[in-house]
Amino acid sequence: MGPKKVDAAANAQATAEAIDDTMSPEDLDDLRKEVRKLRDLVTAEQKYAAQYNDEKLRHNYFWLISKKELEDR
Repeated sequence: MGPKKVDAAANAQATAEAIDDTMSPEDLDDLRKEVRKLRDLVTAEQKYAAQYNDEKLRHNYFWLISKKELEDR
């Protein structure tokens, strides 16, 4: 998977360098704000996904313990 990421990064860099940068500073600021907002959303989604997985593992663990206790009785 390493080479694909490197290729994607190289392609993105080449595309970015090929673009004629004629945007106004205000537009660039708006884009930066949008990128920050999207990055924050992605971070929050990753946090919620990790919490979900932790809860799922915890429930599964308690289910196994309860099942084992019931079988022992």
